[in-house]
Amino acid sequence: MMKKRRMLALLLVFSIVLVTVLLTGCKPGGEDEGEETDVPEEDLSPAFGGQALRFSGSFTVLTEQDRSKGQAFNIVDLVEKDNLGDSSIVDAVATRNDLIKKNFGVTIKREASNQAYNDALQAVNTGNDSYDAFMLGITNGLQISCGGAMLDLSQADYIDLNQEWWDQGVVENLLLAGSAYIAVGDLLTVDKDGTWCVLFNKDNLSEMNKGLTDEKLYQLVKDGIGKQGGWTLEYLMTQAQNHSKEEFNSDNPIWETDYQGSGKYGIFTQGEATTVLLQAAGYTPTIADQGNLSGVKSNIMSTSFADAVNKVWQNFGQVSNSTWFLNLDTVVGKVEGDGWQIIARGGFMANKATFFVTHVGTINLIRDMKSDFGILPIPKLYETETEYGNTIQYGNGHCYVVPSRNDSLNEKSAYILEAMAFYSSEEYFGEESLNYAYYMEVLRGKASRDDASWEMLDLIFETRVYDFACALDVRNINSVLRNSMEKLESNWTSNRDANLSGFDTSIAEELENLTGKS
Repeated sequence: MMKKRRMLALLLVFSIVLVTVLLTGCKPGGEDEGEETDVPEEDLSPAFGGQALRFSGSFTVLTEQDRSKGQAFNIVDLVEKDNLGDSSIVDAVATRNDLIKKNFGVTIKREASNQAYNDALQAVNTGNDSYDAFMLGITNGLQISCGGAMLDLSQADYIDLNQEWWDQGVVENLLLAGSAYIAVGDLLTVDKDGTWCVLFNKDNLSEMNKGLTDEKLYQLVKDGIGKQGGWTLEYLMTQAQNHSKEEFNSDNPIWETDYQGSGKYGIFTQGEATTVLLQAAGYTPTIADQGNLSGVKSNIMSTSFADAVNKVWQNFGQVSNSTWFLNLDTVVGKVEGDGWQIIARGGFMANKATFFVTHVGTINLIRDMKSDFGILPIPKLYETETEYGNTIQYGNGHCYVVPSRNDSLNEKSAYILEAMAFYSSEEYFGEESLNYAYYMEVLRGKASRDDASWEMLDLIFETRVYDFACALDVRNINSVLRNSMEKLESNWTSNRDANLSGFDTSIAEELENLTGKS
């Protein structure tokens, strides 16, 4: 009898201990606080301060849903399962995630949704702790951060945004009230796919025989690095006109897939490129030393924002019916299926355009193009500029944002996010890194056609600029600018200067209100 009582007592004590351990491991404050673990020093980001922590469970990221194989902007940089990316990307992701699991005890997990932004908002508003981070388009990332309840990554323990595996342009230009809520870096590939560039068809250059070669174009770009001149918008437009062929016929337009003529457009583009040119000229809101937004600035101090808009308008707005210029926005909806794939990428692959203002993701999508093509940065708006500037499609280029929760969960999110960026970088993993796999294998090895294009890709990614106003579409700036280029309405033409004369001031005021600085 005594033995039975003693056994029952021991079982009771064991049960209490077991339940306590289980409960502690399931709630915040248990293993998620970060237990010390033995990890080689070289496997730790400098941001960890030599402290190796082990967490429990998963690192769950809410993302947009993928579309289909061969589409730009799929999320191929997060998990291995159901990954639609190139095999080198899939392998690099798997290697990185396995190392994070081994060293820190966390499984990287993805949850995809067709309404990721709305789901993220709901999670934040209801206090749902299911997600450790959100991967959203930069615009949505900034929008959700404006509502608060996001973790300030510049102040978070175990994240160092000054490290080279984080994009410094984001930190400098997309601050909200002095805080960094969005992160872009080597752990992402979608942001690079969303970066603007100019492609050109080498075969068309040769066929037109206008004296322009790919070597001359590349040299022109190099001539403008660090000094005035070089590759400019005016030069691009002049060459686009020189390299068009056949008069425009509205009854038999060249963009039709069954077009049988010999016509060629000088340039394919879309209205959104107008804002890209302004950002390339350095027109970005910035944070002044005293913490106040300085409004719209430019690296061309001798010109105003209105002057720059007028400069773009002269090239993009005054376009008559001709084969030298095709605004893709006006025609992609006129075909069945994916108009962008058929007209834009398909048309360029079919040699129907000499120049194509597009995003870097296009390079991978046209890797099977029979004709040869090259890659150039966005041109300078003025010859007086000394630097090239390239920017991003804010809706398609992605970033990470982290919901602010309790201290232990914030610690976990920050620690694992930094580990993902560190392990994705060439600085840590070299040729096995995600960044290397995307940049060297996918863009360079399988899509880029010559060594000079590799140099251009370096230049494009090294000179990315970000514009707070366009990213958040403050005061409908994107619509205003696009309309100024696409619509030759008399009321806009006559009031253009008047409408823009106070735009610098009104943008500054709007940004001050947005960031709580007014």
